[in-house]
Formats: sequence, structure tokens, C-alpha cells
Amino acid sequence: MSIAYNRKTRRQFLVGSGQTLLALPFLPSLFGSDAEAQTAFQPSRRLMVMLLGHANPEEFWPKNTFATDPVNGSAYVKDKLLSTLTSATDISPLLSHSVYNLLRQQNQLTLVRGLKMLKGSGHNLGAMGGNVVTQSGAVVQSPDNWQTFDNMIEGSSSVYPSTTPSNMTKAIRVNLDRTSSWLQKTGSTYSFNSIYGYDSSKYYTDTKYYTMPALYNDVFKSLTNGTVAPGDTTNLVKTNILNRVFQSFTSFKSSRKISSDDLARLDQHLGYISDLQRSLTALPQTLSCATPMAPPQSTDPTIYTPIYFELMALAFKCGLTKFAAICPGDGPTPGLTLPQGLDLHGALHGGDPNYQSLKGPAYKSTYSYGYDMLASRFLTPLNEFEGNTGKTYIDNMTTAVLTAMSIESVNGGSGHDSSDCQQMLIGSMGGLMRSGKYLNFQNHVNNWENGLPHNALTTTLLELMGVPRSEYSLISSPGKGYGFYDTPRSDNPYAARYYDAITELLV
Repeated sequence: MSIAYNRKTRRQFLVGSGQTLLALPFLPSLFGSDAEAQTAFQPSRRLMVMLLGHANPEEFWPKNTFATDPVNGSAYVKDKLLSTLTSATDISPLLSHSVYNLLRQQNQLTLVRGLKMLKGSGHNLGAMGGNVVTQSGAVVQSPDNWQTFDNMIEGSSSVYPSTTPSNMTKAIRVNLDRTSSWLQKTGSTYSFNSIYGYDSSKYYTDTKYYTMPALYNDVFKSLTNGTVAPGDTTNLVKTNILNRVFQSFTSFKSSRKISSDDLARLDQHLGYISDLQRSLTALPQTLSCATPMAPPQSTDPTIYTPIYFELMALAFKCGLTKFAAICPGDGPTPGLTLPQGLDLHGALHGGDPNYQSLKGPAYKSTYSYGYDMLASRFLTPLNEFEGNTGKTYIDNMTTAVLTAMSIESVNGGSGHDSSDCQQMLIGSMGGLMRSGKYLNFQNHVNNWENGLPHNALTTTLLELMGVPRSEYSLISSPGKGYGFYDTPRSDNPYAARYYDAITELLV
């Protein structure tokens, strides 16, 4: 006896139910850019910068012999895993807050040394990639002027696409020494960006200077107590898988021509899809943020400095910005008493004989306070897990401590040399950065004409933030890399990588 086989019914079933049966096998290709990335919630890329001026006395940082042999055979490149040390204070006595040691143990602290600013002493603007010369508070219109990289981030459609919520502040800039450290280029015209500080006076005539209550109103105006902040939804899944297959499912499930085995298989597949859909929709879609207490207007640095750091931490945590920078300035100096007639700025530079013995104590006191403020008021509030990422807010972003001057001794120098800059990075941008090491690019023969440009770190930060090369290379003297470049000497060991990011940092 022959068995009747209805080809038409079988074909109709496969064609009609294909959306359901093939949904799971083809998910990686059909939903790769959305669903696959969201099976573990992916936070947006975020960068916090703390700017410190003056020199970096080597007495407070690792010496040349700190690192091990050159990494991967590359000339002059040394590395050391910081987690192998005993304490964060082995890196620097400035890192005495407990959160630094915790981050060191978790391979979240990174030091990069031996970077040369190609335009000499650019102060904090140099640390931001601008290498800008100022004169009498005005921008000097010369080839020395280069837009600082915060403007590349703020204006990038890759960082802030058209779907960016209107309540997001694209860049928060705070400078507490009444100067501006951020320069913008529009056409052929340069101007300083608007900044927040501690009073309403203008240090530069072309700078818009706003108060701490103004930052509070600008950044947190969309929040009300107990409401939910509409954070960045760029990466959230916008497709409901069940809606795409349910019509086919109900159509064939009611058919009398489908065998019971096929119906069981169909139910099983739909169950798998339901499980997947639940895993996607269970992801945190928004962040719940209550409005912080309105800050007072104050000219007391012990009041406004910690509040600024706290507000910036909350802005990141609530998804209200992707970039912020703060320059604490010379700030409070707990435990430091200067002789009558001598000022802190002169003590930090130490060039005058009257100040030389004060350089070490002034630096340690002033910048210990800055590092402590960053640790206690910014890093500590962010040292908790973000959603179900398995990572903390700190790890999911990068916090950069940038200095504009080089490593030098407290017994010499005036704090205006930029031949051996050292910068500190915290976090791993959600795993996009190789963190936890001390990288030393210092030239063994101390020939700074053959150094690695500081531009390499600037380029690295832009790439970590997702700014494409096609965008940031527009702000470049040779049309590649970022910012101003000289011509590398033929014997420069870094000549081949002069215009690139620091590959040792990128995954």
C-alpha cells in the first residue's frame, strides 16, 4: 500500500511558516546590528576629562626604570601590568584614595608616558589636542591654532546621531581657574567655547562664562523627582520579533493539513522566540533619575568644586551627556601655607629661586586634592554595576586625567616643558580599550625630536568615542591624524605610526 504525500501542503507549510521556523537560525544575520548587540546591554561610549596644568614632578610618578623590557620588540615602548603592584600609592602618592587601589586591582588604571606635544607648551589646551597660543586673553590667529577634540566629539553624527534625545547636553565644560581650555573652529574663525565656573565674570572677552546654577538648569532641566529620564536609545532594539512571525504562526496552527508533529515543532520554535523576545525587552530601556538638589551660588572652592564633580557624575549616570571635562585649576591647597607675598601659581612652576623649595609641596597638596575630588565625588558614585552589563559605569566609559606639561623634577624646570607628557586613563570604554598597564614611550636616548606625538593619544580617545577617521582627520595639518604635526625625522622609531592611534591601547 502506498502512502499519500501532499507536496502542495508541505510546500505551503514551509513557505508560509518560514518566518517562524527560520527566525532563530537566521537571527545573527537578520538582527546582528540590533539584537545581537543587545543580548547584553551596550551602554553608549562616554568620556570624562580632568585637566591639570603645570608640570608632573617625577618624584611623584614612576621613574624611567619602572617598566619592564620593550613590549613586542617595539623600540622604546615599555609596559608593566599595574595590578602586579602592591598598592596604587606605588604608582603615585597622589592616588591615596581607596578607589584607585580598587581600580588598579581590577586593571582599570592605565598610564601613558613619553608623549611629546608638537607645539611646545600649549597649557591645558595642548592636553586637549589644541596646542593653542593665547595672548592677552584672545586667541592668536596663527597656524598654532587647532580645534580641541571635545568639539569633534560634540559635533560628530556618529557620537550624537539624529536620534539623540533633545534633553542631552552634548558637551559639559567646567573650568574653575577662570580660563577657557576649549577652542572651536567655525570656517576659518576660532573662538573659545562656553564654559561653567564659579562666578559670572569673563576671563576672556570672547568666552561665555556661566555659573554652577546655570549648569544645573541646563543639564537637569528635563528631570523631575521620581520621573524617568529618556536616555540615549540609539542602540535599543526597535523590532518586536513576535510581531513579525505571529501572523504566520496563527495561520498554520489552525490548518487541518498540518500534522501534530509539525504543530509541536512549531510551538517549540515559537517558545524559543518568546524566550528570546523576553530577554531583549527585559533590558533597561531608560535610566530612572530624580532631580538633584539645586546647588548654591558660591565663590568658595571647598563648596563648588565637589558639587561640580557630583553633578557631572550624575549627568553620565542619567544618560544626559556623553562628554564632560573639568579643570579644577590651582584649587584649594589643604595643609599648604605659602610665605607672605608668594602665590600658588609661582610655587607650582618653581622657576623663581623664591619658589623653588615650594614646588614639591605645592604640587602634592594641590593635585592630591584634585585626584581626591575625582575619586570621592565622581568615580565612587559611578563604581556600581550599570544595568546587566556586568561592568561598572567606570569600566563602561573612560575617564582621562590629562596634563599639559611634561615630567620634570621638583628641583628644576619651570613647568613649561612639553617633551615627556604622562596621562592617566581610567576604565576600558566597555572593553574597547586595553586597560591596566603602564606604557612608556620615552626615548632611551632622550632625543625628543624622535618621540611619539601627543596627538596619538588624542586620536586614541576620538576612536574610543566612535569618531571616524574621516571626521577627525579634517582637523589636521597633513590631512591625516589629528591636529598639528611636524615632519618626523627619518630616524624616528615612531615615524611609521606618527598619525595613528596608540595600538597598544585599542582592542
